[in-house]
Amino acid sequence: MPRNVGPSPIGVSFKLFLMLLILFAIIAGIIFLCGKLMKTQHTFLETLAIWGTIATPVVAMLAVAFVLSFLTAVLTTIFLILGMLAISMSFTLALIRLYRGGLDPLYTVLIANIAVVIVYWIILASYIESIARSIKVF
Repeated sequence: MPRNVGPSPIGVSFKLFLMLLILFAIIAGIIFLCGKLMKTQHTFLETLAIWGTIATPVVAMLAVAFVLSFLTAVLTTIFLILGMLAISMSFTLALIRLYRGGLDPLYTVLIANIAVVIVYWIILASYIESIARSIKVF
């Protein structure tokens, strides 16, 4: 009778890497669109550079989550949640740095936070669903 050994560490880590990559792309797009609402003349690459300089510690924290995904799911989840909270703070700072007029920064940050919470919900729900599917309790 074959044993069910569970999910492969490489597969779980690859899913986490793709999830973080998609998350960064969507958040960069949200920052760019919110910057356009504030009437900035920055290109997408300039906006990405501004956010990238602010988000360096966040990327380090998410890299630790990626490395820990090879070892344990609990520490990965903790670092992933902390990293996502830090992403929210970093894009808030990036939006304030992009402000040149137009829509008020308070409303822009509020719109961006709502959009990012929706993205977090979708991505985390799919990640948790894939973990729950891979762990067969019964």
